[in-house]
Amino acid sequence: MTLTVITLAVGPAAYAQLSEEELRRERIETIEQLKSTEEIFGTSSRAGAGMFDKYGMIMDYGGAASISYTGGSNNDRNQGHDAGSLDSTDHNYDYELNLFSALTDQARMNKLYVRLKTKYTETKRSGTAGSVRGNDYEQLNFDMAYFEKKIATKFFSHTWTFGRQYISVGRGIAYGQVADGIDMNVRAPKGLIESYEMFAVRQLPRDDNSDVFGASSIPAAGHTHRQFLGMELKIRFAPRHKMTFFYVLNDDKNNDSHPIAGRHQFDCTFLGYGLSGSLPFSPNLSYFGEYITERGKNFGRHANDMQTPRDAVRAFAFDVGMKYAFPKNKYTPSVYTQYSVASGDP
Repeated sequence: MTLTVITLAVGPAAYAQLSEEELRRERIETIEQLKSTEEIFGTSSRAGAGMFDKYGMIMDYGGAASISYTGGSNNDRNQGHDAGSLDSTDHNYDYELNLFSALTDQARMNKLYVRLKTKYTETKRSGTAGSVRGNDYEQLNFDMAYFEKKIATKFFSHTWTFGRQYISVGRGIAYGQVADGIDMNVRAPKGLIESYEMFAVRQLPRDDNSDVFGASSIPAAGHTHRQFLGMELKIRFAPRHKMTFFYVLNDDKNNDSHPIAGRHQFDCTFLGYGLSGSLPFSPNLSYFGEYITERGKNFGRHANDMQTPRDAVRAFAFDVGMKYAFPKNKYTPSVYTQYSVASGDP
């Protein structure tokens, strides 16, 4: 169980340069990004005067902080032979702080964005299990750092992003994380195709790989060698309704081996289909749905046998829900209900 409450406070400084539509879009996009990166509350301000105006630049800066609680019970997953054993973790608290700054030109065609992050995790163990680290502190680091270049043409708007950035496809279930690489997005204001996106990234080396040596080992920091290639297509099939198709390839370059658990190398692909839109009788009420299939191979139970073909992975997931927004409120709050099912990796 994870409990998260999200609120956002946006500073009033120097917004006269933006139209009402730009303000509305910026506020909504900011809230969605805060949600996807698990930031609970934040502020942002614009410094559009002084030396930045002199050089034709705009600077955005601000910060965000979050506190989240995750807990579980003894009967959530131990239904087999170890039903009488306790889960390794009883609960934990995550305290996270982010500081960001973005420098753009007046036309907003070029942007340099940097975000620093630090986090402290307080973990309550159920026992002395070695698979749980206990309390952990993540030193201040560059969580995100990228350069964004926009190119406008007669019919399309191209956006190229280079560096450490947040990328997601669909609703972020199949793929959604900060990674190093390149992303290309093409948008069309009119027509059947709304946007087309392609990316090639590498998962951050410092990320924990919880299954690098199989289920019987502890998470290993710095043992992540996964590369991702993906594409996403969004189509307007009716007014206020769109379909989303995406494909993600996970290429695992990990070659580590463990004397007991054996070798782990998980290669897979994700194929997803999504549908979303707003209802005609209530434009503020929207719906969403997504279906994902996963196919791949893993060493699994044959991890110690290099001659045996790897186990096949066949899994699926779907996610449906509805959301109601309050656009007249300057903080743009919303409420939603969501139902998700996933089969796991058999």
